[in-house]
Amino acid sequence: METLSAIQKTNGQTGLAPRSRGGAKPSAQKRPHRFDRYGFLKYRFLPFNGFCLRDWRKAETAFFQSVENICTLYEMDRPDVSGLSFPQNMMVCHQQIAEKLERKTGVTCRIMQDSFRPATLATTKRFDTGYTLYYIPVNAIAWIMGIPELKPLFNLLCNICAYFYQVIKIDYYRNYCYLQSTYSMIEDWINDDDEGKGEAYRDEQLQELERIKNFGDLFLDIIKKPFRVNTFHKVFMAYLNSYCCDKGFANLAMEIEKMVVDYPARSIYDSVPNGYYEFDETGNIHIEQYLSFYWSANDMFREVFFDMVNNDLNESGEQIEPITVQWFDTPQQQEQHNFDYEPRLFALIAELIDFLTDYDYDDKHHQ
Repeated sequence: METLSAIQKTNGQTGLAPRSRGGAKPSAQKRPHRFDRYGFLKYRFLPFNGFCLRDWRKAETAFFQSVENICTLYEMDRPDVSGLSFPQNMMVCHQQIAEKLERKTGVTCRIMQDSFRPATLATTKRFDTGYTLYYIPVNAIAWIMGIPELKPLFNLLCNICAYFYQVIKIDYYRNYCYLQSTYSMIEDWINDDDEGKGEAYRDEQLQELERIKNFGDLFLDIIKKPFRVNTFHKVFMAYLNSYCCDKGFANLAMEIEKMVVDYPARSIYDSVPNGYYEFDETGNIHIEQYLSFYWSANDMFREVFFDMVNNDLNESGEQIEPITVQWFDTPQQQEQHNFDYEPRLFALIAELIDFLTDYDYDDKHHQ
């Protein structure tokens, strides 16, 4: 797929260099903002002094029980904080355990609470998305729709995109979202440009924007139609039996169907616990900013589009990525930070982007 150079990491370093497919396709560039919605865990990830403790003795007891559990699992000596009083005993104990776990396993240790746990240790681990933009190009689907012989492919793509849009909750550039505002800003610049390349060129740009909006709205109506697993399977089988069937894309569609069966209702936002990411005064990079449907990497706005995204995201701070959480309020038999959903999902999206990008760039498909 055409990946984009990613943003700076949380320590403020320069973003990664763009990756290119080599040759004909220019590499793209960067990533995007959204609310911490759809979170499936309702707890607080605050520094200890940010907790509201109705019964500090109960919280202290629960905390040191979690210390016992976490030290048992990771075969660590329990920190000796007997000479310290509350709350310093908890703060120092947590600090020592967190440092040891970071060196030993790479997981992050936090003091956490929810409606059932007053204060307990928990470990977290982030899924690395690779600081890459996952932008699914819709323009390629517009070309495919215009070729009658490719109708089985078009129908299958509609169902795949409906699953990504409705279930995975991938944003769409014609909804009110980050990329919608990016395209709107481009349109404003074109309308306000009095020193550009002339009226003819401006008209050409505005016509292209109209195409972006018109097909975008048309396709959005299509993928809003209720997604059904049975329909997905039917159009997949129709594609397999069609003359336009491509083995590589058929394998991709088969893996997506497995994803549909294994995770019929799970959204990417279910992997981001509410409250985990603290506010960053420079702005966090939200999922919708690096995972979205967009128009194309092969149109007359490509350069300004990705410049805008890159410049915006390079000013941002921490990137919001999927997280796993393991509580230690009870004894744990093994570490539970295995990602299954996330690596499968992002790999499938990357393959879909590659496939559609081939259509976007290959002129033979546009005849």
